[in-house]
Amino acid sequence: MHDIAQETENQANQDVIYGAPEGYDARIIADKARALMPEDRVLVHVALDDARISLLEELLAFFAPDVKVITLPAWDCLPYDRVSPHGDIVATRVSALTKLMAWDHEQQRMPRVLLTSVNALSQRVMPREALRESSFNAKTGTQIDIEQMQLFFSQNGYIRSDTVREAGDFAVRGGIIDIFPAGYDKPLRLDLFGDEIESIKEFDPITQRTAGKVSELSLQPATEFFMSEDAIARFRASYREAFGVVQKDDPLYEAVSSGRRYNGMEHWLPLFYAHMDSVFDYTPNASVTFDLHAREAYSDRMDQVNDFYDARKTLEKAAQSKKHANTSLSGSVYHPLSVETLYICEKEWSGLTAGAQSFSNFGAPENTDFDDAGARKGRDFADIRSLPDGDVFGELTKYLGDQQATLIAA
Repeated sequence: MHDIAQETENQANQDVIYGAPEGYDARIIADKARALMPEDRVLVHVALDDARISLLEELLAFFAPDVKVITLPAWDCLPYDRVSPHGDIVATRVSALTKLMAWDHEQQRMPRVLLTSVNALSQRVMPREALRESSFNAKTGTQIDIEQMQLFFSQNGYIRSDTVREAGDFAVRGGIIDIFPAGYDKPLRLDLFGDEIESIKEFDPITQRTAGKVSELSLQPATEFFMSEDAIARFRASYREAFGVVQKDDPLYEAVSSGRRYNGMEHWLPLFYAHMDSVFDYTPNASVTFDLHAREAYSDRMDQVNDFYDARKTLEKAAQSKKHANTSLSGSVYHPLSVETLYICEKEWSGLTAGAQSFSNFGAPENTDFDDAGARKGRDFADIRSLPDGDVFGELTKYLGDQQATLIAA
């Protein structure tokens, strides 16, 4: 038994890159991406959360400007929630998935990194073929079908408004069309002469003043589902198959059936598609690395998902009982999809992340040949700084000498 335990521990250690404290891990990620470049493989790094994604993105921009980076954030709402993720988050996710597909066709080889989080990676995403077929392209000097363009807006999650300020907004005013495409930093203004595009300009969403010109635009969906006739029909059939007879006062079913958005409808995303993909379907043959403790964070995340699912099922049963017929705490029955429909469960997760490596702040165990990057986290002297003022200088002097201790104590 001791030999088996020791072998298991050794195998776990082999999957760890020691000597990789925060900051230095970005350099390791860049080096790994460069090493994968000849094989056209992507490095997928799984961060603990979106804050770590932002930090790593900044570090890679500093250490490795030659590395192409795509970020895929998680939804900013709870599992089985009644609210939708923020539009900017959804637009960023759709843009990231679109760019990942574009990498398949790029002829120029470059180091490539996908930065994502445990929450984002553990959630299923829209299928590749659905996203590939949903785009609208236009160039200056070409003619467009305005009705077809507006149909694209309505079916792909864009919201008509008087003033375009956020991702996914569009406005039509005579010969001018304002649109804030998913994945763009600024909204665009199309100036039309008849049905011909005279100019495409960026504009400030606050002042509404135009700035630089753009020669072309490529529109992607602003949501992770579509409101086409086929998608609505598929949703209706899948909803009835999953939950049985639909009650007359089911607001979600009624909204989708009439082609309207409903707050929180993203939590039934799989019903719009014949199947769902994972992020790994967008990054075939990828190499995977994890933040310190990210593997453990997956278990915590799935515990949370299962807790929310169980809570929803309890409320659903109570709402369907004679005492609480057809009502719940919010006034309508919430029918949750199964966990494995929306998320990647443990067995599948283990298979998809097999061979992945995790970063560790600490050095490798002595007398071993485990992978050690050689970096060590520097001391920040927080323990000494917390001492009373009179003791700080004396403690610093022991470590640094009089001159440096004076500078730090100051």
